Amino acid sequence: NNGTVGEYDITVTGAAIQGNYKVSYTGNKYTITRATMTVSSDGYSKVYDGEEHSAVIDCTVTDGTVFTYSVDGGETFKTEVPTIQNVGSQNVIVKASNANYEDATAEYTLKVDYKAVTVTAKEKSKVYGEADPEFDAEVKGTLGSDTVAYEVSCENNGTVGEYDITVTGAAI
Repeated sequence: NNGTVGEYDITVTGAAIQGNYKVSYTGNKYTITRATMTVSSDGYSKVYDGEEHSAVIDCTVTDGTVFTYSVDGGETFKTEVPTIQNVGSQNVIVKASNANYEDATAEYTLKVDYKAVTVTAKEKSKVYGEADPEFDAEVKGTLGSDTVAYEVSCENNGTVGEYDITVTGAAI
């Protein structure tokens, strides 16, 4: 046998006549069954960082093991490793297959949470009688060239005083 899963013949051979004995020989079967292996993953769960992420898969047997993944509840499996980049979550089933081991599966979740962004109105002032300045804001927390939509306004009655500058936008 070559040490792989299967059924093999056990043969017994020898001389038919040995001294005062007439010997008959009967073989049998030698069976190697599949061993068990385990696969697991803690998934991935972090705040949005603009990068693509996948989960780390742990398996007790890696030599000769093929990993396939399902993102449709186990209806179909593909070798392409599922990834996540934008806010949301995706449930994944990983299946580890190896000719000498029972298939093993595990479920995990890929999840990206919202990144906090603050939009702060910039302080402004003017001398009475001048035109209002352009109201704007400072955005902190976005990545790269990402932007958020917002509006800056200030309701004042044109008299001397202190007024609130308001920033509004779509909240999640």
